[in-house]
Parts: sequence; C-alpha cells; structure tokens
Amino acid sequence: MAEGELFQARETATRAVSITGGADERKWVKRESRASGLITILDSCWLPDRLLKGLAREPLEPIDGRVVGFFKSSLPESQAGYAIRTQQTLQAQQSAGFEVHPFTPIGFGDTGRDSETVGNVTYARLRTTREFPTGSAPGDLETNTLALYESARPVRPSLIHAASGFIGPEMGLVGLSVAKDLGIPFVYEMRGVLSETWGYRGARLQVQRQMSWLRWQQEVRLAREADAVVALSAGIRSELSRSGVDREKVFVVPNGVDVDVFSPRVAPPALRRAINPQDLPVVGYVSNLSRREGHLVLISAIAELKRQGLPVRCLIVGDGPMQTGIVRSARSLGIDELVSVVGPVPHEEISDYYALLDIFVVPREDDRAARYTTPLKPYEAMAMSIPIVVSDLPALREIVGAEQERGLTFHTGNASSLAAQLRQLLENPSLAARLAEEGGRWVREERQWAHNGDRYREVFDFAFGGMPA
Repeated sequence: MAEGELFQARETATRAVSITGGADERKWVKRESRASGLITILDSCWLPDRLLKGLAREPLEPIDGRVVGFFKSSLPESQAGYAIRTQQTLQAQQSAGFEVHPFTPIGFGDTGRDSETVGNVTYARLRTTREFPTGSAPGDLETNTLALYESARPVRPSLIHAASGFIGPEMGLVGLSVAKDLGIPFVYEMRGVLSETWGYRGARLQVQRQMSWLRWQQEVRLAREADAVVALSAGIRSELSRSGVDREKVFVVPNGVDVDVFSPRVAPPALRRAINPQDLPVVGYVSNLSRREGHLVLISAIAELKRQGLPVRCLIVGDGPMQTGIVRSARSLGIDELVSVVGPVPHEEISDYYALLDIFVVPREDDRAARYTTPLKPYEAMAMSIPIVVSDLPALREIVGAEQERGLTFHTGNASSLAAQLRQLLENPSLAARLAEEGGRWVREERQWAHNGDRYREVFDFAFGGMPA
C-alpha cells in the first residue's frame, strides 16, 4: 500500500485553495471537503452519533422479535441485485417469525411517499425537516443517524440489522450508532468486499489503494463491534477471520433464487427470432456492464470459436460503463453480427432472456472483490437448468463445487481457456445436461431464498441470545 495517499490528496487540495481563486478555488474547496470527509468516516474511532448526544429519553423497552433494518436501496426504485437480496431477506425473516421494519436513507426513493410496500414488506423512507449541515459524508451520516434513531425508537426493536452501503461501511456506522444508543444488539451484513469494488470509480483521485485499506479496516471494525455478522460467502468469512474477527460470530447467508420465478422454460418464439435469427447456439451473461465482470474475455472467446469453425451467438443483458467498449470489441474482432447487447431488461421479463441461453458464462476478472463476492445471476441460470461456466475464482468455485460437479471453470482472464470449455459443452450435450440437472437440483435444495429464514434465525439468536418466533 502506498502510505499517505488520501491524506496527501487533502493536503494538496488545502494548498491549492490558498493560492487559487474563483472557479478553481471552489473546485479545490470541494476536493478538500471530500477528502476530509472520507478521512473522518474511515477513522476507526469515529461514529456518526454526535446529534444523538444529550437527547432526553426514557429507557427503551424492546419487543422481542422486532427487527429494524437499514439498507442503502430497495425495490421498486432499484432493481439491482442488492435490492433483490434485501427484499428476499426481509421476506425470509418474516417467514422465520420476525417482525421487520426496514428503512432506507434520506434521499433514497424521494418520490414524495414516506413508505413503499413491495409484496408483504413495507419500506420506510427516512426524511428530515431539521436544518443540519449536510453535503459532506460525516454530516450526511450524522443526519441519517438521528433520523433512523427517531424513526426506530417508537418501533421498540430488539435488534438493528444493517447491510453494506454504497462505499462499504456507512450504513453499518449508522446502524451501530443507533443500536449502541438504544442498548440493543447489532448485526452487520457484509454483502461483498466493497473496499475493492469502489476502486474503479475512484481512479481519478489516485488514492484507491489507501482508500481500499481504510475502508476494509472500517468494515473489520464494524464486524468486531457487531454482536453477529452476516457474510455473503465463505471467502468473506475467512477474510474477516484472518483480520481478527471471531469466526464463531460470522455466519454465511448466501444469495439465493426464487424457484417459482426462475424455472426451466422455452423462450417466447418472437423473442428467439429477434435475438437469434440464425438459430445458433447461444451463450451469454446477465449482469451490470462493468470492467470487473469480464465481458471482453467472453467476446474474445466467441471470436476464437468462430475462427475454429464453431460460430455461436453471444447475448449480453445489462447496463453500465462497458457497453460501448463491448460493442467496439465485437466490431474490431469481426463478430458484431454474432453479439447482441440488449441493455437492461425489466426484472419480470428477465427469465425470458435466460431461456434463450444454452450456456451461462460468468467471466469475472480477478480482483479481491470478485474473489469473495458471489453474484445472484448464476443461481437464476442454474434454477432454469442452464449449464454454467465461470472464472476460476474462490467465490465462483463455491457455486460450481470443488469437483466442478455443477458447472465448469476456466482460467480467469484467458479467452482460449473459456473457448475450450464452451466448445466442450457445445459438443457434449450429455455433459451439459448433467451439469444443468445437478446445478438445478443444488439450487432448489441449498440456495432458495426461503432457506435463509432459518439462517437469519441462527444469526439473530446468536446476537440476542435467543429470540422467540
């Protein structure tokens, strides 16, 4: 790690403010404020509880089994995997006998409604009319902490459950502050290694190495102070354990799938004709279009198969910054007629696009976040009896099994290796069928969202000492 990068960025901005004026001065003031704010919220001694101090209050009388959750986003405003997991998590907790009261931060879902009901879950949107300084990371978290406290206290919860935020620890810092003030247990849910995920976005600041380290340390701090921790994968649990977090209080609650929504089916004929007019085998990926997801490796593998005399159609579903690069890569390799990039698809229609696929590919690149974060989409493909091929990364090996009994792996970042595995499945239908059958059986038995109710009961029992249903 290069020491002092974030602090150097603040010092550089501070010096620039003193010698510039006008628009340049405002630019550097903004940079100085942002760097200072990040330094504050990543300080392992800091909590956003300043506005809670000195409040007059009566002792809380919590109600057993009542849980307040704090999540950065939710359905229906967000259709991302985070929001889907939140919805399914809350439904599983309800099925396990808990009364859930989820909140989202100030500014999210700002449609004028104070709440939004999705299925049997009602999300409350935090609001504030108080005039506190905002616009900085610490100020915004302090305001959210007060708002969550004022909204949660009347609920009389027996536990606070917060999950990863936009940059990692911020939702947890708010949740921990409120739980400490109320004197009730706190459960922190780590949904990935977001200290690494942020790196691509922060490249302009040239501070990502130090930022990653500081954010990871703050996540570790939250895990240590929490009464129980939820990890998305066994890899995250191991990383926390290596960082000094008591392994016994870290519980793996994996992503899952709704098998009533995702089940084997035939794609609508009109959609099939539109996407695959040549009636070729179809391989593809459903995900956000970020560099980390490795779409360019998939495109290169498709080009290699074409050179080998085995043309296949590639279907890519999703939206993101790599969309233009994917299209350009296909064109430069002379396979643009074989590649369909359809953009984002409404969640209720996504299973029709899965049904077009003969093979589902997860070509993620090798970085710390990808090694320890398990995506949702492979489970959905497996539930639809689609064989999968994934990068040889720990989180993805958890999905296909140690002996590749539920899917194949390829050498991460190696298009030739991916092409070879795709060719093996395309030329060996019995292998493809066996992997599809085994993958479908496994997700139905081990990775349905509904199974997570018992897992959360175990987590909450550990944190609280035993909650009645």
